[in-house]
Amino acid sequence: MKKVGILYICTGKYWRFWEGFYQSSEQLFLNDCDVEYFRFTDYEPFLIGSTSNITSIYQESLEWPLPTLLRYKTFYENRELFNNVDYLIFCNANLKFVDLITIDNLLDSKSMFATLHPGWYGKDYKKLPFETNENSLALVERGESSKYVCGGFNGGKRSSFLKMSKDLADAVESDLERDIIACWHDESHFNKFFNDQ
Repeated sequence: MKKVGILYICTGKYWRFWEGFYQSSEQLFLNDCDVEYFRFTDYEPFLIGSTSNITSIYQESLEWPLPTLLRYKTFYENRELFNNVDYLIFCNANLKFVDLITIDNLLDSKSMFATLHPGWYGKDYKKLPFETNENSLALVERGESSKYVCGGFNGGKRSSFLKMSKDLADAVESDLERDIIACWHDESHFNKFFNDQ
């Protein structure tokens, strides 16, 4: 059975989304896999004790937009925790599953997956909200084949996901060192990665 690590960040008030997410995931998400949740949080009740399939890791609550900008850095810095899984999937805190999803639905024969942004699906590529600052490493050169993906649900094989996490963390850090924050934060950097691939 394939082993999947679910990456979930719930710092600050976002801990309130956990129960709804967890229940929907347990019912509908990857029932064909052995799933372990890696919950990054500063919510003390989540950090006390443990359960069979949830590992809680302390994560400081940062000022916006750092929690989202630095998420891939967080994942990469904690990569040793994920040695026993085959796949890593990031799920946004307010995500809930409403239909059955298997690992083959997500990946088929590919090593990574992304989610087309529902608000921008089918829109003219010239209007997609890519980063336009030429000094940012998140800059995307638009073209007819450009697609805009959302940052809240993506994943893939562990090695591919961690390589992507390092690349995104390095790009975000480089931007921050030059006082640049991409327009849609880590989602802008993820779109650069996705469209380049």
